[in-house]
Amino acid sequence: MNLLRTERGARALSVAGIVSVIGLFVFATEPGIHKAPLFETAAWGILVLLAFAGWGGGLDTLLFRDRRADFGLRAIWGASAMCFVGGVLAAASLYSRLAGLLLVDVGLIAFCALLYRERIARAGTAVFAWRVARRNGLLTTLMVVLLVATSVHYLGGIADANTNPYDDDTAYLPMVRKLIDTGTLIEPFSFRRLSALGGQTFFQALVLPHASYRQPHAFDRGMCVVLIVALILGHRAGRRRMPLAFTALVLGFFLSLPNNSINTAAHFAGFAFFLGLFRTMVHLREDDAMRSKGVVLALVAIATCTLRQNYLSVPITMLGITYAYRVFGKRGGTTFRERLNEPLLVAAISVVALLPWLVLAYRSNQSILFPLQNGTFRRALELQSPTLTWMKEVRFLFSVALENEPIRVLGVLTLAGAMVKDDHPYKPLRSLWISCALGLVILSHTFTLSDAGNLGRYLYGFFAALAAAVLLTVGTQRLFGRTSTQARGVLALVVVAMLLQFTYSREKATKSYQTFVRNIDFQRRRPSPSTETLPHDVFMYTHIQSFVPAGERLAAMVDATYELDFKRNEIFNLDMPGYSSMKPDMPYFEGPEKVAEYFLSHGIRYVVYVRPEFSHWLYQREFWFVRMFNEEEIWRLCAPYFVDLIDTFTALRESRKNLHEEAGIVVLDLATRR
Repeated sequence: MNLLRTERGARALSVAGIVSVIGLFVFATEPGIHKAPLFETAAWGILVLLAFAGWGGGLDTLLFRDRRADFGLRAIWGASAMCFVGGVLAAASLYSRLAGLLLVDVGLIAFCALLYRERIARAGTAVFAWRVARRNGLLTTLMVVLLVATSVHYLGGIADANTNPYDDDTAYLPMVRKLIDTGTLIEPFSFRRLSALGGQTFFQALVLPHASYRQPHAFDRGMCVVLIVALILGHRAGRRRMPLAFTALVLGFFLSLPNNSINTAAHFAGFAFFLGLFRTMVHLREDDAMRSKGVVLALVAIATCTLRQNYLSVPITMLGITYAYRVFGKRGGTTFRERLNEPLLVAAISVVALLPWLVLAYRSNQSILFPLQNGTFRRALELQSPTLTWMKEVRFLFSVALENEPIRVLGVLTLAGAMVKDDHPYKPLRSLWISCALGLVILSHTFTLSDAGNLGRYLYGFFAALAAAVLLTVGTQRLFGRTSTQARGVLALVVVAMLLQFTYSREKATKSYQTFVRNIDFQRRRPSPSTETLPHDVFMYTHIQSFVPAGERLAAMVDATYELDFKRNEIFNLDMPGYSSMKPDMPYFEGPEKVAEYFLSHGIRYVVYVRPEFSHWLYQREFWFVRMFNEEEIWRLCAPYFVDLIDTFTALRESRKNLHEEAGIVVLDLATRR
């Protein structure tokens, strides 16, 4: 440790770090090195995280001259910057596997350069950590256990091969493949594409060069958990850090939460980016350059918006509330006009950052902001119940608010958030608290056809970030002094809440980690992918698609659309019949001939669909026929469209030329009659 205090020791430490990054890169990317797919993806995921930190470190160096952000904050800034670049590439149809690799390579080069440039600071951090470890053996052991738990969670997320076939196989994974294969995301028939800007798809595409579709959760359940842990560990308010014991308690709290995610949509990613936005606000100071503050706030807020459509309102209202405090509060020595400069700058940069994703959304679905602008959405399938009275809507709102899975003590933490003093000039906790409440109201009002359990998943990203923000704020409050009585009371409240959550989560957390270990053990023994080990479906879909002439447009309604080759043909995914289609609306309930004419008028001559009796998941006719009568209102409304399109393709199979049929998957030539 004494050696690290010298320039020579710091240089040696930084060089060792750079060599480690290079070794990890070679291990992950060199095909000649024999390794299990699990470890290749794990190594690549770490490299992508380091690339995030490299991009963010570059921003940190350019924008903030007097201090440096921690790894977690840099990683969020860098991921947000890469998201903007990815949006520009996708809007211009220029994204590719090579482009994703170059983005990661640039980030890694920046990370290594900064590691050497900041070698003295990094050596100082290592010395400080060593001193803490020596003086607090018990707590250090606990922190090591928590870091091991993080590693298990990370590897377990990568090893989780389970997908939701109703969502992932038919919509989310095909969008990832389409982005990589075609460079863009044009899906006018896809409701899931219409209802998401595409940030989550971009991040998944960054991981895929050294992962597979059998590792669909590598980004969200693996890498984003590491981001969350890094953001918690690196938090400080000014010069105040959380005590080590409280930090361990907070980490244990979140690492033991049950996972209520059911697909590959943004879940932990939302948590990480909302927490990153909160921490960005805490990091800012009054004397920072206006441009610097505007860039990082806008980039992180917009990247968060792109992850999931219902996230849009929360970052926007969070920034609006923050600047309302600053503009309308008492600000000595500045005029009202001067106080408007910063929010106007942030708004302008935010528009620029969001513009590529809006352009891409318009190219795909003729909507720059669904559901405010419907675009290719069919108005007959609105997401608000037409039969809901205002009283029922109020009851629905409260049921959603009280459905706090998996954070059962969220109400107590929310109360603590209202009680704790937020003396930061940007009011990060207060603005997040209010914007989460507004986000709850907006989501509940605009999606009344759903249920409280499902909406709880949509709320998790910012509600979990709110819980973390409360704990981080409480953990850095001054606990001694004349005005600290309330702070100590709030601290006691949140500690009791966390202990209560542990009693609820203990059994589920134990089962989760047992599942992680089983999955890791299974995946580490899997052989490397080859023609002998690939699933039969890969070859089957390739063979089926070969009957469609290369370059021709085709519409697809099959169980595993992501197995199709989007480079070979321009494929339109019919993931949720009825919700979305090219204008004019696709003709439903008008007979098969009208549908054939509609597809041909848009240059779509070929259809690949799975016969209902062969479908394993979403396209079973009986599955939807039953839901026309005895399911929730949302399914009763869309079920007739599923049944009608299934019946339409069944009829067209009798009247049009069948180019091929295999395992119940049919290739139709709509322009040629039998």
